[in-house]
Amino acid sequence: MEFRQIDLKTGQELPLPVKTVEHSYLELKIGKDIEPSKLAVGKMYDGITERDIERLQEQDLYLILANGRTAYFGDRAIAETVSKEIFTNHSDAVAYGSLPVSEAKASIFKERSRILIVDDETLNKDLATGTY
Repeated sequence: MEFRQIDLKTGQELPLPVKTVEHSYLELKIGKDIEPSKLAVGKMYDGITERDIERLQEQDLYLILANGRTAYFGDRAIAETVSKEIFTNHSDAVAYGSLPVSEAKASIFKERSRILIVDDETLNKDLATGTY
């Protein structure tokens, strides 16, 4: 995923390289092939107000999560997906915002899996062999 870097006060794109996030939970949930125009990242600094963040919504950039002083934005559809599937409690998007964008060395997603649950409290153990 590539996030273009913006100034949160002006909403203008900064002449900086895109921030790349790979093998993250966010990528798994919203997709890795999203156009960078729909994603943005910016640094919170002194002087950024609530009105500045609201103005970004006029550019179709909604705050989806925050990681320290870094704020991540997506279009309305992305913001809705994040609020439904990752952070149903909006305060968690700030408290735990670093988790969905944390990069892993690799990720594995399995559509189907099988889990065996053994209730060891109801099993009888053969004392001679040690098996159940």
